[in-house]
Amino acid sequence: MVNRFGVILLVEKLHLDFETRSAADLKRCGVYRYVEDPSTGVWLFAYRFDHGPVRKWRPGWAAPAELLEHVERGGTVVAHNANFERQIWNVVLRRMAGCANWPRLEIAQMDCTQARALAIHLPPDLENLGTVLDLAQRKDDEGHRLMMKMTKPRKPKKGESEGIYWNDDPKDIDRLGLYCQQDVLTESEVDDRLPLLSADERKLWELDQKINDRGVALDVAGIERIVAVLDVAQVRANARMAELTGGAVNKVTEAARLVAWLQERGIPVDSIAKAEKDGVLDWVGALGDDAMTQAVELRFEAGKNSIAKYKRMLEVVCDDGRARGLLRYHMAGTGRWGGALIQPQNLPRVDTKKDLPDVLGALEIMS
Repeated sequence: MVNRFGVILLVEKLHLDFETRSAADLKRCGVYRYVEDPSTGVWLFAYRFDHGPVRKWRPGWAAPAELLEHVERGGTVVAHNANFERQIWNVVLRRMAGCANWPRLEIAQMDCTQARALAIHLPPDLENLGTVLDLAQRKDDEGHRLMMKMTKPRKPKKGESEGIYWNDDPKDIDRLGLYCQQDVLTESEVDDRLPLLSADERKLWELDQKINDRGVALDVAGIERIVAVLDVAQVRANARMAELTGGAVNKVTEAARLVAWLQERGIPVDSIAKAEKDGVLDWVGALGDDAMTQAVELRFEAGKNSIAKYKRMLEVVCDDGRARGLLRYHMAGTGRWGGALIQPQNLPRVDTKKDLPDVLGALEIMS
């Protein structure tokens, strides 16, 4: 950058924040699948060099030369949840007309204020973090509501054909730009207030980013076959539940109806959550009612999280058959990782001698 006296100034860092839109559900599919979705686009981004003025850029505008030069030379880019900005920049932005030759953002040049907050046991979300730090700059609540409306497709209006339509009123886009600029001011103050990661912790965070970028390979064809087996099993389980309860409960997912049915038969339970499994089974076992015992066991078996994981895998898997973004940095006070999306740490352990033949047999039936 050059100041008004013609002196070249060394820019230390760039603050960056994107506003995007997509038919994909970011929370359900994760950022890596989100950026691959062809409907995902960029409304705009806001940026700020050091403590200078906050600027914004929108598709169709002239390329921000000083920003591109900063990224090209490996300058530091600060963002809250920096992986989102990096993926949007590298995948969505660079596939847009006029942006294909923009330089890539690399992990080594990213500085994540969310990671820095987590490392000292502070909230990861910007709103609560602002409260804890008592920031002068806060998130724009009204703008946040507008952002939530504009990030998803709107319903087609009367006379419009089927397709994807956006809430793209020019006034709303301008207002969204103000919201994004305020986020940059808030994130800048967070950056000023939080300590940097230690050298060792910084290496761990970069490793986390590399692991999440690489992902794990999924056997998509095998998972699709498992889902088909589970769909058949679900129909049979629902039919069995209806039979056991005399039609009072028609699906294994109807927890409230099952609780009411049990209460009518003298079982003093208010819930059949996983934590209450042993207690509920003790009650029905004491009465010696085999139908109640089978109904309760059927509910718990059909409701296992491991069953739902298979369908979730198909929601998050990327085009190359890999699931990415499955680990969350520093999600406990000890610094250990947390799980995301399909929660890989919670996958059931398989006894290859006992369980694998049953799984393979089920798949053979479906082939």
